[in-house]
Amino acid sequence: MGIRHKYSERTTYITVSVCLIQIIVFVAVTVIENHKRDVLQTKLDTKRQKIANISARCFNSSQLKRSRVNQEDDTFNLIRRQVSNGDNGIIQTQEHLLEKSCANDTKICLKGLKGDVGLVGVKGDIGSQGEPGLIGNIGVPGNNGQKGLPGNPGPKGSSGGKGSKGDGGVDGMRGLKGNIGNTGENGKSGTRGSRGPKGVQGTNGRKGPQGQKGFPGLKGSLGHVGDSGDIGIKGEMGETGAKGIMANTSETCDCIRKIEFVDNTTVITAPLGTNIKLNCTTTPSQTVNWKHSSDQQCYPLNDGNVITINQLSPADLGEHVCTVNNGFHNIQKTIFVNSTDSGDGISCDFENSNCHLKLYKWRVVNNSDDHTKGSKNGHFATTYDNSTSRIESLWVKVDGQSCLTFWYKNEIIGSSPGSSIDVTTKGSSCPGKQTYVHKTIKDNQVTNWTQEFLQLPNTSDVIQFIFDVRTNNMVVSIDDISLLNGTCPLLSKFYEPENITLTIPLDGHGNINCSAEKPGDVLYSMTKMGSCQNLANTGIHTIQKASFSDAGTYVCKLISDGEVKTKFVTVNVTGNTNCTFENGICDWTQDQQDNQDWVSRSSTTPSSGTGPNSDHTFGDSTGHYMYFEASGGSQHDTAVLKSHMLSTGPYCLSMAYNMNGDSIGALNVYTKECNSTVRHKIWSVAGNKGEHWFDACIKTPVLSRDYQIYIEAERGSTYASDIAIDDVNIHTGNCICSSKTVVRSCNFEQGLCQWHQLNTDDFDWTRLSGPTDSRATGPNIDHTTATGNGYYLYIESSSPRTPGNKAELESTTLPGGSQYCLTFYYNMFGATMGALHIYKEVTPSGKRAYLPPQSSLTSGTAAQSGVRSSTRTLLFTIADDHGATWHKQQVNIPVSTSDFKIILSGVVGTSFYSDLAIDDISITTGTC
Repeated sequence: MGIRHKYSERTTYITVSVCLIQIIVFVAVTVIENHKRDVLQTKLDTKRQKIANISARCFNSSQLKRSRVNQEDDTFNLIRRQVSNGDNGIIQTQEHLLEKSCANDTKICLKGLKGDVGLVGVKGDIGSQGEPGLIGNIGVPGNNGQKGLPGNPGPKGSSGGKGSKGDGGVDGMRGLKGNIGNTGENGKSGTRGSRGPKGVQGTNGRKGPQGQKGFPGLKGSLGHVGDSGDIGIKGEMGETGAKGIMANTSETCDCIRKIEFVDNTTVITAPLGTNIKLNCTTTPSQTVNWKHSSDQQCYPLNDGNVITINQLSPADLGEHVCTVNNGFHNIQKTIFVNSTDSGDGISCDFENSNCHLKLYKWRVVNNSDDHTKGSKNGHFATTYDNSTSRIESLWVKVDGQSCLTFWYKNEIIGSSPGSSIDVTTKGSSCPGKQTYVHKTIKDNQVTNWTQEFLQLPNTSDVIQFIFDVRTNNMVVSIDDISLLNGTCPLLSKFYEPENITLTIPLDGHGNINCSAEKPGDVLYSMTKMGSCQNLANTGIHTIQKASFSDAGTYVCKLISDGEVKTKFVTVNVTGNTNCTFENGICDWTQDQQDNQDWVSRSSTTPSSGTGPNSDHTFGDSTGHYMYFEASGGSQHDTAVLKSHMLSTGPYCLSMAYNMNGDSIGALNVYTKECNSTVRHKIWSVAGNKGEHWFDACIKTPVLSRDYQIYIEAERGSTYASDIAIDDVNIHTGNCICSSKTVVRSCNFEQGLCQWHQLNTDDFDWTRLSGPTDSRATGPNIDHTTATGNGYYLYIESSSPRTPGNKAELESTTLPGGSQYCLTFYYNMFGATMGALHIYKEVTPSGKRAYLPPQSSLTSGTAAQSGVRSSTRTLLFTIADDHGATWHKQQVNIPVSTSDFKIILSGVVGTSFYSDLAIDDISITTGTC
């Protein structure tokens, strides 16, 4: 009970404190509000006094103004009453207090010195922060409840009795002993006795009940949190002082009237050359600013209310905008000026008038043939004798390039005649005028109508043309003045047609003619599109020994008196640049940025297991090719050949390549433009391709600049990466390469190559150069070199040969699964010529069967006891006399499922006039 009493006393104390604070705050707010109302009342009294002073000053000048001021006085009285009634809003005074003090057609009227700025209102005091309420006491915790007594344990249950053991199973009977010799079957095992049931377990004794838990003591109540004190009321912002009213230095109140245009004309239409006026006069009068829609029009520096345009020009047409501003108000008017004339203000043929040109000491006549009509019916302008004459055009607007052209002629009327025509182009770019072009013509010999041009630079301006002509004992006439858009045509002409195509063969000769018919003071300029080479600026460019770099489009220019004429000449270079490397590297050069050079080689390369066995051109060890020697180098080393310069393309690059070796790197082809250091790869092949030569066909791209082709060999990881190339060809036109691969080739210049003499025939083929020993049979020269020094194979049919004897050649094994083409040349000259048979032979075991000497086998199987057989298929046969020349023959070899060989069998005829020869044998993949 003592505790509750103490808590009640505190609550009473807090309540009384809060009431006292509220009373204090209310009193403070009331005092502050009364103070503010007094200050505002003082300010309003001051304002009222100022208005009374204004009213007194303006009373004598305007009863209407005084009435308006009295109305504003009533407005202030209303504001004062609102303040007296407790309205605490922010009171602002603005200039609109005098907005209606003048007539409806005026704006704000009070001129003079600027009034003082009103005082800034006093900022209200911020109310003091209320004291925080008292925090209530924490309640006293309740007493802990007493712990309950533990319950008594229940009695332990008795153990259950042990179950009795079950009876043992009955043993099975023992089987009878069998007779000796046969073992009896085992007796069946006796069934095991069932297990006795487990005894029932006794129930456990019950657990005694738990004692009851004591009740917890009651928790004391939390004391009340004291109320927070009220935040003091924020003082109101003081009233902004009223804007000072402009003082009026005059005796009366002078109101400003609104601006109005006196003349409402907005469209003026007049002929060119007439005078017009643009009127922007206002009431009351104010300064006028003018602007033309073209932005190139110049007006007098002191813009007036009225502008006079003397001699209306095309440049004056369009919109003229005038703007008037008195500091309080601005107005704007647009006057559109157009003309009833359609001329441009310069062009004139003098047929009907002088076209608004100003002519000083000129006359328009028709006393001789004019230029326009070419007869006396036409008119032209002519000077007086011994005078200084002038023609002035109107001002016209130009945008971009333009060209003034006119026709003139001279007439001699006395001794020592002379004349000069000065043509000047003036521009009216603001603020001053400038001269763009000046040209003087002095040609006393021109007595026929002659055309002249004056090129105006690219500009956007208003311009005027002036002709000043001085004569002595001569009359100058002018006709057909015209202003053209764009560049002037050139009077000088190319000697040859302007756009031509010139075709020159490789290593041929040709001229590119850019000369002019009338050279005079003409300058020449010649360039080749895409080229990095500078050409001489002469009229003729000579190509002494044409190469692909000379092909392309040439641009010729004639330059005379600032005027330019252009001509295009397209040069095509035909032919091809085939290089077999038999006599060097032709037009190819070794690059200096690689690791090593390409090497010329015939026969095999020094390293075993890599590189070709022969060249590609001849297919034997006499021909040459270029190869990259991989021995002694490092992986990724390169050798690079680069071509001569080529024009922008496209071209076809074809070549044979050999990439035989276990660690072959790559063969790459690049292009590089003449103005660049960067190469771009266009073709690449990598890895071991075997011992055969392969054909590559590469179409080069069309580039923007002349370029070179780079052929690069890249070394593999070991010495077994020799790469070879041969028969490199660059040509124009379609890029169509053969899909055939030469797998066997021999011209018998160094031996039998991949062919072997059989030991199962009657005799061998003979390798020979020059004619055979027998007359009227056999060739006199070989086919490869077409000389008596080249070699070929033939069968000698003289004794001891007898009719039907055979000599046979065997190729190395060809892999099955592909189609092939056999190409060779034969000579079968002789009255009793025998025959040539060509077989495909398949030997399953890889061993040859014996063939009887007199066999006339054409197709089938031949065998001898103890030797595996082979199968021959006849592919081709030819017989009889075919004359003393060499003949080409191609034979298709069909696809075989097994590897095979080719047999060439030459058969002796009925006498020794049957020497049969063969040369230049090759086998390629694909069909013939």
